Amino acid sequence: MLTYAFDLLFKIYEEEGYSPTEIPSLILENNLFGAELDDRAGSLAAFALSMKARAKQNNFFNQTVKPNICVLKPIKFSQDELDELTSSEVAREDEQQFWNQFEHADLFGSLILPNEELLPVLKTHLENNVKDTLSGAKTKAEQVIAQAEYLTQRYHVVVANPPYMGKKTVVPLFSDYIDSNFPDSKSDLFSAFISRGLGLSVVKGYSGLVNMQSWMFLKSYEKLRNMITSEKRIVSMIHLGTNAFDSIGGDVVSTTAFVLENLADADKFGLYIRAVDGESEAEKKAYILESLNSTNLPHIYKVKTKSFKSIPGSPIAYWLEPVHVRGVFERSIATRNRFASSGSCYWRQ
Repeated sequence: MLTYAFDLLFKIYEEEGYSPTEIPSLILENNLFGAELDDRAGSLAAFALSMKARAKQNNFFNQTVKPNICVLKPIKFSQDELDELTSSEVAREDEQQFWNQFEHADLFGSLILPNEELLPVLKTHLENNVKDTLSGAKTKAEQVIAQAEYLTQRYHVVVANPPYMGKKTVVPLFSDYIDSNFPDSKSDLFSAFISRGLGLSVVKGYSGLVNMQSWMFLKSYEKLRNMITSEKRIVSMIHLGTNAFDSIGGDVVSTTAFVLENLADADKFGLYIRAVDGESEAEKKAYILESLNSTNLPHIYKVKTKSFKSIPGSPIAYWLEPVHVRGVFERSIATRNRFASSGSCYWRQ
């Protein structure tokens, strides 16, 4: 994802008139950020970006710029270390919770939600009042601050292919964490990442993900859909269905790739491409490319995100003909509300 973004950004910089020799450093310093759990994966990502930069800029290895890849490391403090870090400006329990928030970073990853109010206070306290000791508490605390800053920044574009795992199959510690921090999207890891991606986006920013399609229809994701249809906008979606990945055989995973805008805009349409019929990656790719070259094909739909609210449960049923089908739901709901308010009729759902 980062290397693809590098190529795209390089073209954007060129179009804006920047010298090709300065663009790689500008991209890596200002535009691209990645988060990882595994040291090796983080090193490979940084290496790939460095080689991309070197291919465009001969003297890149002489520069001091390094790729912004943050490998989230588990960090835990003993009580003695916490005593060294304690500030009189913050409630002791809140402060200790902040310093130990990455204790399970190898499990929670970028789903960790640092306390944004405490971050600047404790960063200043660490810089001005905490000295280096043999315990190394200050060094570890600086790492906590660095990781917390990474996860509290807001980005214009967030891209991810998050893990798919139902809440019932994860370890209890993780299940409890998701329940507490992502109550409207707690059914699966991928749905928690939908919420997290929006939380990492600036207002009017974009979050692009590849997920299982189940969030579009199942009742267990209804709160998530209600949040999206009320507060956000689906900019585009490629509904891939099964067989989207040749490496995953059969009908094991049904997927959808989509982009959300972190802002509700009632008057804008979203573009949907229905590519569920392809039997392989190649067929789906050809189907999608055909769709991008023609907006009049029957499997292309333009729908306003708010219109899904007219259907009970707000399923992302973009293919429904708006006048005849969604209109029936809208009129039915309006009729039900009139009868219910009169007190002369009872309804069972």
